[in-house]
Amino acid sequence: MKLANADFGLVQHCIDALTEKLAALHLSIVIERDFRALVDFLRANNAHNLNPTFDPAHNDLSSKAFWLRVIDEKGETVASQAQRIFETEDFCDLVRTGMLWYPDGLTLKDGQAPLRIHRPSMMIGGTVAHAGGLWVNPRFRKMGVSLYLPYLARALVLRNYEPDFITCIVLASMGKTALPMNAYGYRHVEPCASGWIPPVNRNDTIDLCYLTLAEAIEQIRELPQHPHYPVPLPVAAVQEKLLA
Repeated sequence: MKLANADFGLVQHCIDALTEKLAALHLSIVIERDFRALVDFLRANNAHNLNPTFDPAHNDLSSKAFWLRVIDEKGETVASQAQRIFETEDFCDLVRTGMLWYPDGLTLKDGQAPLRIHRPSMMIGGTVAHAGGLWVNPRFRKMGVSLYLPYLARALVLRNYEPDFITCIVLASMGKTALPMNAYGYRHVEPCASGWIPPVNRNDTIDLCYLTLAEAIEQIRELPQHPHYPVPLPVAAVQEKLLA
C-alpha cells in the first residue's frame, strides 16, 4: 500500500511538529544507524529492554533499520527509540521460530519454555515495521517524550518505507495498561505468545501491539486532540482526506 500525496504531506507535517515539541523541551533528534551505540546506551542506563532484535551482535542491521537518539542541551543522550523493517508473509512465524530476535531462530536451553503462539485477529504480513528500544531518562518522563518518540519514529517509517503494518511487543502486564494505546498510539493490543521471551530473558507472556498503515495515518490525524499531549498540525493537512 502506498501513501497518497495528502497522507505523505500529513506525515511530513507530523515529523516537523513532533521535532518542534521536542525542541521546546530543549531536546534535539539524531537519526542513528550505529546500533552498537544504542546497545551501549541502554546497557549504561540499566534499561530492561536489551532486545536482540536491535543488537548488531545478533542481527545485520545495516539496512532497513534506524534508531532515534535524543540529546539534551548539554549534549547528553537522554532517550531512544528504534525501528526495524521486516518482509514476511506472517509476522507470527517470526515470533514462533524466534527469528524476530535471532536470524537463525531460537534455540532453547533447560528451563526455557517453548513459545505458544496466540494468533492476532488480523493476519500481519507484508512490509512490517517493528519498534523497540524505547527508553527515556527519568528527568524527561511525564513530559510527553514517551508519546512524541514512538509517533516520530513511526512517521519516519511511514514516510520512508510505507509499511503494511507497524508493530511492537510488550509484556502482557503492560498490555493490560493504557500505555500502548494512549501513549504509544497503537489501535490493537492482543495476546501474542507465552514461553521464553529473549528481551527479558525469562518465561513470560507477551502481547502484540499493531496498526495498519491506514490506522497509523488516522492516529496522526487525531494527534491535535490528544487528551494529555496534543500535537498541533495544520488544519488543512488533517482535513484534506475528509474533504477529498
